[in-house]
Amino acid sequence: MNRTHSKTKAILAGATALLLVASLTPIKTSAATPHMKPAPAAAAQNDALDFDIVNATGYEIKQVLIAPSASADWHDDDDVLQGRPFPDGATLHISFSPKAAAEHWDIRVTYSIDNTYKEFDGLNLTKISKVTLHWDADAGKTRADIE
Repeated sequence: MNRTHSKTKAILAGATALLLVASLTPIKTSAATPHMKPAPAAAAQNDALDFDIVNATGYEIKQVLIAPSASADWHDDDDVLQGRPFPDGATLHISFSPKAAAEHWDIRVTYSIDNTYKEFDGLNLTKISKVTLHWDADAGKTRADIE
């Protein structure tokens, strides 16, 4: 795969421990999905990187990939949905492993309806708490509001 269609993972150790917990939950709830184990209460997380991603596109998203910006390829291991749908109106809370050290990250979302995708590169997750995705029909593309 080339950079146009994918991102390559360059930081193997950090990427392996990228996400310990990714739970798809309705807005304002914190219940973990049935097949995900909640993190132990004493387990440390990298709160500086944790954020919420909101699907306000009007469409279901089938894949949300997150990888360090230093990466060049996307891998199925980068998919925080793990095969679950991400419906319009839902919020996904992303929690990072304490071993995740990259400051800038790339996000790629792929729509269920037609397999089109949009990448958001170089996001400084230490300064971001929420990414809200919107479909901009006039521009014909996905945009993100960053908070």
